[in-house]
Amino acid sequence: MGKPKINSKLLPVKAHYFLYNAGTAAWMPFIPVFARQIGISEVGVGAMYAAFPFGGLILRPICGAIADKFQIHRFIFLFSILVMTLGFAGPGFIPPLPHEQKGHFHCTPLDSYLTVKAGDDCLLHQLQETVDSMKCDLLCHPLNEMEPEDCTAWGLVHEECSEIISMAGYFNLSKADKLNDTLYFKIDELHVGHNLTQPRCANRTEFHCDISCNNTYLMTHVRTPVPVESPYGTDQFIVLFSLTFIAWSFFFCQC
Repeated sequence: MGKPKINSKLLPVKAHYFLYNAGTAAWMPFIPVFARQIGISEVGVGAMYAAFPFGGLILRPICGAIADKFQIHRFIFLFSILVMTLGFAGPGFIPPLPHEQKGHFHCTPLDSYLTVKAGDDCLLHQLQETVDSMKCDLLCHPLNEMEPEDCTAWGLVHEECSEIISMAGYFNLSKADKLNDTLYFKIDELHVGHNLTQPRCANRTEFHCDISCNNTYLMTHVRTPVPVESPYGTDQFIVLFSLTFIAWSFFFCQC
């Protein structure tokens, strides 16, 4: 058996296609991950992947016809690389959909606690491993009427108890718990405005709150996209779909 030979003239072309396919193969599987990070739903990601093959089906014969007619194969080749580079790099500059962090503040005669939705089973363990305590600023609206004595104890007049109330809660994470997809944080200390109050209520009262905690890890995992009428009408979906569709279509002009 003779020694293998390498055609040095074809080596640059082979290296190009090796790196070209390796780069594309590394990027395409992560489009769903990136799309979810900027707030696009699973249905939106599925719609994108369903449309990708049609771009190549249409553009590939067009690129071939133009290249053959005008003898500009090199130009089509380089232009396709440029378009793909811009199309695959562009999504990195797309801002995420607006997000919100919501929770419920439950005030009872015995104690009070904040609940937030979190699907990550490891979130509570990670929080307890990294920090012992946490502070959260809360903007809360009562879902049921507060007792007058609770308003007085919190340093509020009766009218203020039916409006948005600004609070700050302090939590010992060793007392936190998780049930299903809900995290429970017991409130050790509660500040309403500038008043330090007991985190208790004469009757059970529930508040719907915007939350902002000094724990970035928690805030990242409990944020949810602001509801929109149609996920396909957002600027994020339109830009991401357009860039990836064009880039994927020009991928077939290389073959």
